[in-house]
Amino acid sequence: MSSSFIWRVKTERMGSLEPFKSEYDMEAFLMNNPSIICGENPADESMPPALIRQQLSTRKGSRDAGRIDLVALVHEEKGPVLKIFELKQGQVTTGSVKQLVDYLDGWSNEESAKNAVEKWLTDMSPGRNDVAKLLEAPKGVLVGPSFHNDAIAAAVKHKLEGMRLTRFRHASSDEYFVIVEDQVGDVVKEVDPNLQRIVDAYNCLPQDGLSSTGRARKFRQVRVPNWNNLLHYEFHLDGDSAFVALDIEQKDLDWLADKEEVSGCIVALKKCFPNQTVSFPDKQFRYGIRLSIAFNKNDDPEVVARGMGQLIQITKPLIETALNQQCGRN
Repeated sequence: MSSSFIWRVKTERMGSLEPFKSEYDMEAFLMNNPSIICGENPADESMPPALIRQQLSTRKGSRDAGRIDLVALVHEEKGPVLKIFELKQGQVTTGSVKQLVDYLDGWSNEESAKNAVEKWLTDMSPGRNDVAKLLEAPKGVLVGPSFHNDAIAAAVKHKLEGMRLTRFRHASSDEYFVIVEDQVGDVVKEVDPNLQRIVDAYNCLPQDGLSSTGRARKFRQVRVPNWNNLLHYEFHLDGDSAFVALDIEQKDLDWLADKEEVSGCIVALKKCFPNQTVSFPDKQFRYGIRLSIAFNKNDDPEVVARGMGQLIQITKPLIETALNQQCGRN
Protein backbone atom coordinates (compact mmCIF):
# COMPACT_ATOMS: atom_id res chain seq x y z
CA MET A 1 0.00 0.00 0.00
CA SER A 2 1.45 3.38 -0.98
CA SER A 3 1.70 6.18 1.59
CA SER A 4 0.67 9.81 1.31
CA PHE A 5 2.52 12.63 3.01
CA ILE A 6 1.62 16.23 3.62
CA TRP A 7 4.43 18.77 3.95
CA ARG A 8 4.27 22.28 5.31
CA VAL A 9 6.93 24.43 3.67
CA LYS A 10 8.00 27.69 5.26
CA THR A 11 9.24 30.28 2.80
CA GLU A 12 12.01 32.41 4.22
CA ARG A 13 14.34 34.83 2.49
CA MET A 14 17.85 33.74 3.42
CA GLY A 15 19.77 36.44 1.62
CA SER A 16 20.76 37.69 -1.80
CA LEU A 17 23.36 37.11 -4.50
CA GLU A 18 25.59 40.09 -5.08
CA PRO A 19 28.41 40.67 -7.52
CA PHE A 20 31.76 41.87 -6.23
CA LYS A 21 31.98 45.65 -6.04
CA SER A 22 34.73 45.83 -8.65
CA GLU A 23 37.21 43.77 -10.59
CA TYR A 24 39.84 44.93 -8.11
CA ASP A 25 37.67 43.46 -5.32
CA MET A 26 37.49 40.15 -7.19
CA GLU A 27 41.23 40.20 -7.78
CA ALA A 28 41.97 40.85 -4.11
CA PHE A 29 39.68 38.02 -3.03
CA LEU A 30 41.33 35.53 -5.39
CA MET A 31 44.81 36.66 -4.35
CA ASN A 32 43.93 35.94 -0.72
CA ASN A 33 42.33 32.59 -1.56
CA PRO A 34 44.51 31.12 -4.33
CA SER A 35 43.37 27.51 -3.81
CA ILE A 36 39.95 28.42 -5.26
CA ILE A 37 41.41 28.62 -8.76
CA CYS A 38 44.81 26.98 -8.33
CA GLY A 39 43.77 23.68 -6.79
CA GLU A 40 45.07 21.91 -3.71
CA ASN A 41 47.44 19.03 -2.96
CA PRO A 42 49.60 19.55 -6.07
CA ALA A 43 51.43 16.57 -7.50
CA ASP A 44 54.63 18.59 -7.60
CA GLU A 45 55.28 20.09 -4.20
CA SER A 46 58.29 22.03 -5.49
CA MET A 47 55.95 24.60 -7.03
CA PRO A 48 52.90 25.45 -4.88
CA PRO A 49 49.69 26.91 -6.28
CA ALA A 50 50.15 30.66 -6.71
CA LEU A 51 48.97 33.78 -8.53
CA ILE A 52 50.84 36.79 -9.82
CA ARG A 53 48.82 39.89 -9.07
CA GLN A 54 50.28 42.68 -11.12
CA GLN A 55 48.30 43.69 -14.17
CA LEU A 56 50.62 42.68 -16.99
CA SER A 57 50.80 44.71 -20.16
CA THR A 58 50.42 42.46 -23.17
CA ARG A 59 49.38 42.37 -26.83
CA LYS A 60 45.88 41.83 -28.14
CA GLY A 61 46.37 39.94 -31.37
CA SER A 62 49.38 41.30 -33.23
CA ARG A 63 49.29 45.02 -32.43
CA ASP A 64 46.90 46.46 -29.82
CA ALA A 65 47.95 46.68 -26.19
CA GLY A 66 46.00 45.32 -23.23
CA ARG A 67 46.37 44.34 -19.58
CA ILE A 68 46.07 40.83 -18.16
CA ASP A 69 44.14 40.73 -14.88
CA LEU A 70 45.65 37.63 -13.27
CA VAL A 71 48.09 34.87 -14.16
CA ALA A 72 48.03 31.69 -12.11
CA LEU A 73 49.91 28.43 -11.85
CA VAL A 74 47.10 25.89 -11.61
CA HIS A 75 47.64 22.27 -10.62
CA GLU A 76 45.53 19.93 -12.73
CA GLU A 77 45.49 16.15 -12.90
CA LYS A 78 48.03 16.19 -15.72
CA GLY A 79 50.35 18.59 -13.90
CA PRO A 80 50.88 22.35 -13.56
CA VAL A 81 49.31 24.62 -16.17
CA LEU A 82 49.70 28.36 -16.64
CA LYS A 83 46.35 30.17 -16.92
CA ILE A 84 45.39 33.72 -17.85
CA PHE A 85 42.30 35.05 -16.07
CA GLU A 86 40.03 37.78 -17.41
CA LEU A 87 37.85 39.19 -14.62
CA LYS A 88 34.49 40.88 -15.21
CA GLN A 89 32.55 42.63 -12.47
CA GLY A 90 29.40 42.43 -14.63
CA GLN A 91 28.08 39.77 -16.97
CA VAL A 92 30.57 37.92 -19.17
CA THR A 93 29.67 38.60 -22.81
CA THR A 94 30.98 37.67 -26.24
CA GLY A 95 33.07 40.84 -26.05
CA SER A 96 34.76 39.41 -22.93
CA VAL A 97 35.48 36.21 -24.83
CA LYS A 98 37.00 38.14 -27.75
CA GLN A 99 39.19 40.14 -25.38
CA LEU A 100 40.64 37.00 -23.78
CA VAL A 101 41.07 35.28 -27.16
CA ASP A 102 42.99 38.35 -28.37
CA TYR A 103 45.30 38.12 -25.35
CA LEU A 104 45.97 34.42 -26.03
CA ASP A 105 46.53 35.06 -29.74
CA GLY A 106 48.99 37.82 -28.92
CA TRP A 107 50.88 35.74 -26.36
CA SER A 108 53.21 34.19 -28.94
CA ASN A 109 54.37 37.68 -29.98
CA GLU A 110 54.59 38.97 -26.42
CA GLU A 111 57.88 39.49 -24.61
CA SER A 112 57.38 41.78 -21.60
CA ALA A 113 54.53 39.81 -20.00
CA LYS A 114 56.27 36.51 -20.76
CA ASN A 115 59.50 37.73 -19.21
CA ALA A 116 57.66 38.91 -16.08
CA VAL A 117 55.89 35.57 -15.69
CA GLU A 118 59.10 33.63 -16.37
CA LYS A 119 60.90 35.59 -13.64
CA TRP A 120 57.99 34.98 -11.25
CA LEU A 121 58.07 31.23 -11.91
CA THR A 122 61.84 30.89 -11.56
CA ASP A 123 61.96 33.08 -8.43
CA MET A 124 59.23 30.98 -6.86
CA SER A 125 60.91 27.68 -7.70
CA PRO A 126 64.62 27.99 -8.55
CA GLY A 127 65.84 25.15 -10.75
CA ARG A 128 62.42 24.45 -12.23
CA ASN A 129 63.09 22.86 -15.64
CA ASP A 130 59.68 23.12 -17.30
CA VAL A 131 59.18 26.89 -17.26
CA ALA A 132 59.55 27.14 -21.04
CA LYS A 133 56.86 24.49 -21.49
CA LEU A 134 54.52 26.30 -19.10
CA LEU A 135 54.96 29.53 -21.06
CA GLU A 136 54.27 27.92 -24.45
CA ALA A 137 50.48 27.95 -24.48
CA PRO A 138 48.64 29.23 -21.41
CA LYS A 139 44.95 28.50 -21.04
CA GLY A 140 42.32 31.22 -20.81
CA VAL A 141 39.71 31.50 -18.03
CA LEU A 142 36.78 33.94 -17.89
CA VAL A 143 35.53 34.93 -14.44
CA GLY A 144 32.33 36.82 -13.66
CA PRO A 145 29.04 36.76 -11.70
CA SER A 146 27.01 35.55 -14.70
CA PHE A 147 27.54 34.39 -18.28
CA HIS A 148 25.48 35.28 -21.33
CA ASN A 149 24.45 32.18 -23.30
CA ASP A 150 26.26 33.45 -26.40
CA ALA A 151 29.40 33.93 -24.30
CA ILE A 152 29.28 30.30 -23.15
CA ALA A 153 28.91 29.12 -26.75
CA ALA A 154 31.84 31.31 -27.84
CA ALA A 155 33.97 30.07 -24.92
CA VAL A 156 33.30 26.46 -25.92
CA LYS A 157 34.28 27.26 -29.52
CA HIS A 158 37.61 28.77 -28.40
CA LYS A 159 38.21 26.12 -25.70
CA LEU A 160 38.17 28.65 -22.88
CA GLU A 161 37.20 27.88 -19.32
CA GLY A 162 34.61 29.84 -17.37
CA MET A 163 34.10 30.38 -13.65
CA ARG A 164 31.12 32.05 -12.03
CA LEU A 165 32.24 34.06 -9.00
CA THR A 166 29.65 35.86 -6.89
CA ARG A 167 28.72 36.45 -3.24
CA PHE A 168 25.76 35.37 -1.14
CA ARG A 169 25.00 37.84 1.64
CA HIS A 170 22.94 36.59 4.57
CA ALA A 171 19.77 38.64 5.19
CA SER A 172 20.03 38.77 8.99
CA SER A 173 23.78 39.00 9.62
CA ASP A 174 27.01 40.33 8.20
CA GLU A 175 28.03 36.84 7.17
CA TYR A 176 28.46 36.12 3.48
CA PHE A 177 29.58 33.20 1.36
CA VAL A 178 31.32 33.13 -1.99
CA ILE A 179 29.87 30.98 -4.77
CA VAL A 180 32.33 29.48 -7.23
CA GLU A 181 30.76 27.55 -10.09
CA ASP A 182 32.09 26.09 -13.33
CA GLN A 183 30.24 27.68 -16.25
CA VAL A 184 31.94 26.15 -19.28
CA GLY A 185 34.03 23.19 -18.18
CA ASP A 186 31.28 20.57 -18.24
CA VAL A 187 30.68 21.34 -21.90
CA VAL A 188 34.34 21.51 -22.88
CA LYS A 189 35.51 18.59 -20.78
CA GLU A 190 32.88 15.96 -21.50
CA VAL A 191 34.60 12.61 -21.09
CA ASP A 192 35.07 10.62 -24.29
CA PRO A 193 32.79 7.56 -23.93
CA ASN A 194 35.46 5.28 -25.45
CA LEU A 195 37.90 6.33 -22.74
CA GLN A 196 35.34 5.79 -20.00
CA ARG A 197 34.56 2.27 -21.24
CA ILE A 198 38.27 1.40 -21.28
CA VAL A 199 38.80 2.77 -17.76
CA ASP A 200 35.72 0.94 -16.45
CA ALA A 201 36.98 -2.30 -18.00
CA TYR A 202 40.42 -1.81 -16.44
CA ASN A 203 39.00 -1.12 -12.99
CA CYS A 204 37.02 -4.38 -13.19
CA LEU A 205 40.24 -6.39 -13.66
CA PRO A 206 42.33 -7.63 -10.71
CA GLN A 207 45.24 -5.17 -10.82
CA ASP A 208 47.20 -5.65 -7.59
CA GLY A 209 45.49 -2.71 -5.90
CA LEU A 210 45.91 -0.29 -8.81
CA SER A 211 43.05 1.63 -10.43
CA SER A 212 42.49 4.50 -12.84
CA THR A 213 40.65 7.56 -11.57
CA GLY A 214 40.10 11.18 -12.52
CA ARG A 215 37.86 13.37 -14.68
CA ALA A 216 40.08 14.30 -17.61
CA ARG A 217 38.42 14.19 -21.03
CA LYS A 218 41.10 12.43 -23.11
CA PHE A 219 43.40 10.69 -20.59
CA ARG A 220 43.38 8.84 -17.28
CA GLN A 221 46.37 7.99 -15.15
CA VAL A 222 47.17 4.83 -13.20
CA ARG A 223 49.39 5.81 -10.30
CA VAL A 224 51.61 3.41 -8.40
CA PRO A 225 51.94 3.88 -4.61
CA ASN A 226 55.31 5.34 -3.57
CA TRP A 227 56.08 6.54 -7.11
CA ASN A 228 56.36 10.23 -7.86
CA ASN A 229 53.16 11.35 -9.61
CA LEU A 230 55.24 12.47 -12.61
CA LEU A 231 56.12 8.80 -13.11
CA HIS A 232 52.92 6.90 -13.90
CA TYR A 233 50.94 4.81 -16.36
CA GLU A 234 48.29 6.40 -18.55
CA PHE A 235 45.39 5.67 -20.89
CA HIS A 236 44.98 8.38 -23.51
CA LEU A 237 43.12 8.96 -26.75
CA ASP A 238 44.49 10.67 -29.85
CA GLY A 239 42.50 10.66 -33.07
CA ASP A 240 41.33 7.11 -33.79
CA SER A 241 43.90 5.56 -31.45
CA ALA A 242 43.78 4.52 -27.81
CA PHE A 243 47.15 4.27 -26.09
CA VAL A 244 48.38 2.60 -22.94
CA ALA A 245 51.61 4.20 -21.80
CA LEU A 246 54.32 4.53 -19.22
CA ASP A 247 55.15 8.21 -18.74
CA ILE A 248 58.39 9.55 -17.27
CA GLU A 249 57.65 13.27 -16.91
CA GLN A 250 60.15 14.10 -14.17
CA LYS A 251 63.38 15.45 -15.64
CA ASP A 252 65.64 13.89 -13.03
CA LEU A 253 64.22 10.43 -13.88
CA ASP A 254 65.29 10.58 -17.53
CA TRP A 255 68.05 8.12 -16.72
CA LEU A 256 65.40 5.38 -16.45
CA ALA A 257 65.04 5.38 -20.23
CA ASP A 258 68.73 4.51 -20.57
CA LYS A 259 68.62 1.55 -18.21
CA GLU A 260 69.28 -1.67 -20.08
CA GLU A 261 66.55 -3.48 -18.13
CA VAL A 262 63.93 -0.88 -19.05
CA SER A 263 64.84 -0.53 -22.72
CA GLY A 264 65.16 -4.32 -22.90
CA CYS A 265 61.51 -4.80 -21.97
CA ILE A 266 60.58 -3.46 -25.42
CA VAL A 267 61.38 -6.89 -26.88
CA ALA A 268 59.00 -8.56 -24.42
CA LEU A 269 56.28 -5.99 -25.13
CA LYS A 270 56.54 -6.47 -28.90
CA LYS A 271 56.10 -10.21 -28.41
CA CYS A 272 53.04 -9.59 -26.25
CA PHE A 273 51.58 -7.10 -28.74
CA PRO A 274 52.52 -8.32 -32.24
CA ASN A 275 49.60 -6.47 -33.84
CA GLN A 276 50.16 -3.14 -32.04
CA THR A 277 52.73 -0.38 -32.49
CA VAL A 278 55.09 -0.20 -29.52
CA SER A 279 56.89 3.17 -29.39
CA PHE A 280 59.86 3.97 -27.15
CA PRO A 281 60.46 6.78 -26.83
CA ASP A 282 57.19 8.13 -28.25
CA LYS A 283 58.39 11.18 -30.20
CA GLN A 284 54.92 12.79 -30.11
CA PHE A 285 55.09 13.14 -26.30
CA ARG A 286 56.13 16.66 -25.27
CA TYR A 287 56.28 16.29 -21.50
CA GLY A 288 59.14 13.86 -21.02
CA ILE A 289 59.68 10.25 -22.10
CA ARG A 290 56.82 7.91 -22.99
CA LEU A 291 56.65 4.21 -23.74
CA SER A 292 53.34 3.68 -25.56
CA ILE A 293 51.33 0.88 -27.13
CA ALA A 294 48.72 1.87 -29.70
CA PHE A 295 45.27 0.30 -30.08
CA ASN A 296 42.25 1.45 -32.08
CA LYS A 297 39.94 3.39 -29.78
CA ASN A 298 37.01 1.28 -31.05
CA ASP A 299 38.72 -1.97 -30.03
CA ASP A 300 37.05 -4.04 -27.33
CA PRO A 301 37.63 -1.96 -24.13
CA GLU A 302 38.66 -5.10 -22.26
CA VAL A 303 41.43 -5.75 -24.82
CA VAL A 304 42.89 -2.26 -24.23
CA ALA A 305 42.44 -2.61 -20.47
CA ARG A 306 44.28 -5.94 -20.45
CA GLY A 307 46.99 -4.28 -22.53
CA MET A 308 47.56 -1.84 -19.68
CA GLY A 309 47.69 -4.76 -17.26
CA GLN A 310 50.38 -6.48 -19.31
CA LEU A 311 52.37 -3.25 -19.70
CA ILE A 312 52.38 -2.79 -15.93
CA GLN A 313 53.18 -6.45 -15.28
CA ILE A 314 56.25 -6.30 -17.54
CA THR A 315 57.63 -2.86 -16.71
CA LYS A 316 56.72 -2.16 -13.07
CA PRO A 317 59.18 -4.67 -11.50
CA LEU A 318 62.00 -3.36 -13.74
CA ILE A 319 61.23 0.27 -12.89
CA GLU A 320 61.11 -0.48 -9.15
CA THR A 321 64.37 -2.42 -9.30
CA ALA A 322 66.07 0.48 -11.09
CA LEU A 323 64.66 3.01 -8.61
CA ASN A 324 65.81 0.95 -5.62
CA GLN A 325 69.30 0.56 -7.06
CA GLN A 326 69.56 4.29 -7.66
CA CYS A 327 68.32 4.99 -4.15
CA GLY A 328 70.97 2.63 -2.75
CA ARG A 329 73.72 4.50 -4.59
CA ASN A 330 72.52 7.83 -3.17
